[in-house]
Amino acid sequence: QTDLEKAYGSAASVVTVTSSTNGSESDSGEVAASVISTATSSYGALGSQFSANPLRITVASSASKMSSVVVKLAHTAPVEYTDGIASDLMVFNTTCLLEDSVSVHEYTCPVSNFVIAHNCTGLRGVMTSYCPVLTPSCAILDPSASTLTHNSTQCRVTAFDAMSTTCLCNMTSNSVTRRRLSSELADSGVLDVVSS
Repeated sequence: QTDLEKAYGSAASVVTVTSSTNGSESDSGEVAASVISTATSSYGALGSQFSANPLRITVASSASKMSSVVVKLAHTAPVEYTDGIASDLMVFNTTCLLEDSVSVHEYTCPVSNFVIAHNCTGLRGVMTSYCPVLTPSCAILDPSASTLTHNSTQCRVTAFDAMSTTCLCNMTSNSVTRRRLSSELADSGVLDVVSS
């Protein structure tokens, strides 16, 4: 945590690199990593979708397989995500009867305050609606195109709370470029990740 983060009472994001050789952890190879954090405001309208400042993670490894990284992204403000218990309570049913003329039944969703309206029009039936559920995602950011990929198999959420989202990301062939850094650190990869 930097002095500036301490002064403003903000938490730091944390990156842990695991080098892998043939599927097993190995500390015999060299790994070099750098992390750059950029403010969400740098991304304009796209930045409003972020719950944490994006990180650019660069990893160079002498291992025969690239590394995976565990990224704990500190949120810029607390986020109230929907937990499993709350999501079970976010279903609303309305039974409409034939003798009903026209009636409107409104329900307010917890957390989001989204309003659901069921309109009975004189026909018999049951209407079921579900409230929006807010869960974090580990998104891959393409800064040059100003786009996010939310459903990438490259990164997945492993834990979250109001203050942070933890992602497990693999440095796949999509993010790995082969270049000669030195005789020791031959494979490198770059990943831009953000919680949204």
